[in-house]
Amino acid sequence: MPISLPSIIRSRMYSAAESTSIMGAMCLDNELSTPLIRAFASVNADLNALTDDGETLYHHAVRQKKLKMIKTLQECGGDLHTLNESGLKALHYAGMVDDYKFIDYFMNEGFDINDQGQSTKTTLMFAAFADNPKIVSYVLGLGGNPYIKDIDSNSWSSLHIAIEGQSHDALMVMLVNGIDPNIPSDDNITPLHWAAFRDDAASIRLLLKHGADKHAYTMTGETAWDLASPDTKKSMPQLKAS
Repeated sequence: MPISLPSIIRSRMYSAAESTSIMGAMCLDNELSTPLIRAFASVNADLNALTDDGETLYHHAVRQKKLKMIKTLQECGGDLHTLNESGLKALHYAGMVDDYKFIDYFMNEGFDINDQGQSTKTTLMFAAFADNPKIVSYVLGLGGNPYIKDIDSNSWSSLHIAIEGQSHDALMVMLVNGIDPNIPSDDNITPLHWAAFRDDAASIRLLLKHGADKHAYTMTGETAWDLASPDTKKSMPQLKAS
């Protein structure tokens, strides 16, 4: 009868550092399972250590949609609040997963839906960038704040970030929910300014439909029309402030 891999792990004299390194490599290859986590925990592997790509096992588990793995990490002494190299918690990545149960799990563990870790990003921002309208709507319902600004990224709101990701469905959900389409960044760039600069016709139409101000000026005195390309101006004359 062949010896199982967890048994081999438990029988070998791995150091904690070696165990953590092996576990991280297996996680990167999507080969880490709950029995293996328990085996590595039994030889004192650091369940909160960063893998070679700067993530934690929790972050990988969320991205790979492995809720059972998250639960096992906690049962074995892992810390759900562990930050990755960018100062983000695994909660942030739940915004990119098209499944409510990951958000629910973090909420049931007492997380704040607007938790920014040691970054200036929120779960809503990740959902907006990933064009994940179902989760955008869900996070808003949980009290997700679309007016928080990502200081690390031009002081953008979740609306700006949706436009950056060309996430039209996510943008529409936020606008339909009554989010102010004229949220400015710290240099007075509104979502409409950014959509015009990116020649994103779909976002421009959505923003104008929901009351975006064509007369708004950036800190350097430009309207959205001023930032648009000649092609966008030709195809969208309604962008011009009268």
